[in-house]
Amino acid sequence: MKALCIVVALLITCQILSAQHEVSGRVTDARGEPLPMVNVTLRGTSLGVSANEEGRFKISIPSERANDGVLVFSFVGYKSTSIPIQGRKNIDVVLKEDQLMLEEVVITAIGISRERKQIGYALQDVKGDEIAQSREPNLINSLNAKVAGVQITSTSGTPGALAAFGLPAQSLTPGSISPGRQRNRP
Repeated sequence: MKALCIVVALLITCQILSAQHEVSGRVTDARGEPLPMVNVTLRGTSLGVSANEEGRFKISIPSERANDGVLVFSFVGYKSTSIPIQGRKNIDVVLKEDQLMLEEVVITAIGISRERKQIGYALQDVKGDEIAQSREPNLINSLNAKVAGVQITSTSGTPGALAAFGLPAQSLTPGSISPGRQRNRP
């Protein structure tokens, strides 16, 4: 009987400690259009979710953070917004576009940032408008046929499937290594 009381007490304690507060809502832009894939995180933790294609999200947070917790909403091209939870179960958010213009930076193949005029070889641009016009849900797939030599391969034919891109290895300078040919070493 004593052991049964201890087990019941432990189960009740575990349930109290693992209590969750669920917050749901919708994320839209200033025109009321839903924003899919917005990141929703609980500040100061690694807890987070992404909004679905209708801009809806649902996140479970520890009950002890329900009153003092803050949800952070972030999405590329929009200003991050922080909203105190204050015990609410529903939070609808309107994200504002970020008007900040970025200066042009080129990232080279080995990850070094340079200004365009400092690069000593040919470059190709892909504008954001061109990517948006492709109406492709996958950023990698939207680059297809927009950059010379880039090969896009999809893992399947379904929308939203994983995709990979690659640049074919070519012999651009005498003595460089290309597929099927190895440089002789002394």
